Amino acid sequence: MRNRVISIARKGRGIGGMQRLQTDLDRALLSSADIEMSIIRPWSSWDLTFPLRAIIASLLHRFDVIHLGDAALAFLIPFLRFRNTRVVVTACGLDVIFGAPWYQWILRRTLRRADHVICISNATAGEVGKRGAPPHAISMIPCGIWEEKNLRCRNVPATRCPGKCLLFIGRLIPRKGTAWFLEHVFVKLHSEDPSLKFIIAGEGPEKRRILELRDRLQLQDAVSVMGLIDEGEKTKLLSNAALFVMPNVPTEGDMEGFGIVCIEASAAGTPVLASRMEGITDAVIDGKTGRFFEPLNAESCIQAARTLLGSKPDRDAIRNATIETFGWSKIAAKYCSVFFPERL
Repeated sequence: MRNRVISIARKGRGIGGMQRLQTDLDRALLSSADIEMSIIRPWSSWDLTFPLRAIIASLLHRFDVIHLGDAALAFLIPFLRFRNTRVVVTACGLDVIFGAPWYQWILRRTLRRADHVICISNATAGEVGKRGAPPHAISMIPCGIWEEKNLRCRNVPATRCPGKCLLFIGRLIPRKGTAWFLEHVFVKLHSEDPSLKFIIAGEGPEKRRILELRDRLQLQDAVSVMGLIDEGEKTKLLSNAALFVMPNVPTEGDMEGFGIVCIEASAAGTPVLASRMEGITDAVIDGKTGRFFEPLNAESCIQAARTLLGSKPDRDAIRNATIETFGWSKIAAKYCSVFFPERL
């Protein structure tokens, strides 16, 4: 008999990390022969019927598991208990720490009522625990990467990213630390090796500051600031970069729940240079898929970069380690072990 799952999520579309996770998880569960899944999503960003439709669907049909795609939906839990169906929530990070007092008041009174909370990193698990969820009801399951993405990254044609290129892809916001890295790290690395380039792809409020820094530091020929890029361009850049950098800095009221782009980079065989903080520590396998440095410590970052740039990476080993840990076939199996504990 097939297990019936209803997936209720706010973020089923778009390019953000939460959207990607939900889309990939839906795909992984739908591919399982022994799972029958119903999906409830908002029809638009202003769909006020979405919560009511989710509650009605849960009442009218018998499900084995109700999965809530992020902690912001925990307020629904009291309305989903009529048939003692198992309720599982995935917590991503920002959905847990959002600072509005009214939101935290609701979260503390509802999240603990979930049967289980799956957290995408240990940092997120710590925040969930602070809000009253019992330790036995918390699991850490990271985000996943599709095995075929690994295959697509092999033998891709060369792109505008040369062999001695550092790469950043993501939103240009303070917590990502791109401006800090440019001002305190890249400028020194470039002075040691003038052939080194830095490509920055993304949009956000920090873009103007980054452009001003580039011009002030006279790095116009070494630093390329691109806008948003499509998946094809991303694959080419990740596959041809010498390093992918994730130089996050501590930012009050903000956090990195995981860092999917880190595993996208290592799935392409590119080592990751990452700040040792928050959810990033679960997205990089230190010594195998990249190296960490201490947050806001320029010398620590420079030393780690020198180590990675000074050695020829074994791209196949990096790819294999990534798929072995983060491949969706394994991640989906971990979700199923939480959804259906009676199978164990």
